[in-house]
Amino acid sequence: MNRRVITYTFLFFQLWVISILVAPFFAYGLTDTHELYAPAQALGMGGAITADAYGYLANFYNPAGIAKQPRRKYEIILFDLDAVGSLSMIGNYLYKKSPANFEMANALQLTPGKFGFDQFSIVPAFSMRNFSFSILASSYLSGLSDGTNIDIRAGQDLAPIVGTAMNFAGNLIKLGVSVRAHIRNELKGTFAHDAVASDDQIKALSTEGVGYGINAGLLVTLPFKWLPTLGVSWLDVLGTRFTTASHVLNSQASGTPDPIPQSINAALSIHPILAKRFKSTISVEMKHWEDTTLPWQKRFHAGLQLDDDKTFYFWAGLNQMYWSIGIGYRVNGGNLELGSYGADIGAGSTSQEDRRFFFRYTISYQ
Repeated sequence: MNRRVITYTFLFFQLWVISILVAPFFAYGLTDTHELYAPAQALGMGGAITADAYGYLANFYNPAGIAKQPRRKYEIILFDLDAVGSLSMIGNYLYKKSPANFEMANALQLTPGKFGFDQFSIVPAFSMRNFSFSILASSYLSGLSDGTNIDIRAGQDLAPIVGTAMNFAGNLIKLGVSVRAHIRNELKGTFAHDAVASDDQIKALSTEGVGYGINAGLLVTLPFKWLPTLGVSWLDVLGTRFTTASHVLNSQASGTPDPIPQSINAALSIHPILAKRFKSTISVEMKHWEDTTLPWQKRFHAGLQLDDDKTFYFWAGLNQMYWSIGIGYRVNGGNLELGSYGADIGAGSTSQEDRRFFFRYTISYQ
């Protein structure tokens, strides 16, 4: 058992070292990607969760995972708070002592050239075998200022989502689908700081609309040692478009937000049992198969999970060739999880790391 633990751990440390050595040779540019929902487990495992999404998380990453839940077992999430922030944005919060988007935009003006990111989500949910329902309420902001202008994306999402899945071939094949009604209020573009200096200004420049999104997924598990599993997901099938303007989140909005592009992801995972109560998951994933122009290092994700009978968790991985790590404590009644990961904000074929930290707290019953 100890030899296996050492072998797996050493393998991931080798990958971390390689990523650290390679990263300085990339040129720099700036951009950002945005996950609709980013829970601690996915971030800690470097984003490699398509083959192992479970319960209500499967709604967002691979709906086929809804069928993995044992019969007569229910999960009720009364409260789920997920918080993610870059180091620069955490400093801005401590300075401004306010989560308002205009305050963060003003703070980024004081630190030109430093990319800032944050995302807060609350997701009450219910899941059982073959069925899951959740409501996502999320707020996010990413931005980069040159001192005069700011390139910013900020907004809020409200999205009830329901998913279902079925088992076939003696539980070896699972197919699932989830659908959501999605209200998004968003500010996106480059603006002079004077134009986004107040909450009312940001609201007037924002767009809001209603759209409907579909996620579909497949899991194929082979009946061999370590249960090798192939996971494939098609997220936001054919793109999620906000075709109807609304004023639910922002009474001053005009126009509709940009569509959410589709994403096709594939992952392979194995599940070695290290001891009677000590299990592991190793997963490798390539995202965005639909985008052949995206460099491989921006699509690559790898993750390791060690858990003690699903109570204590340890996660490690590579997210777009940047290391991630996390720990979690899960019991009937609530979870506490935290860690750090790196995200690639480089433009095109260039690469640049934005180091972020995450925290998750839930009140839940199983």
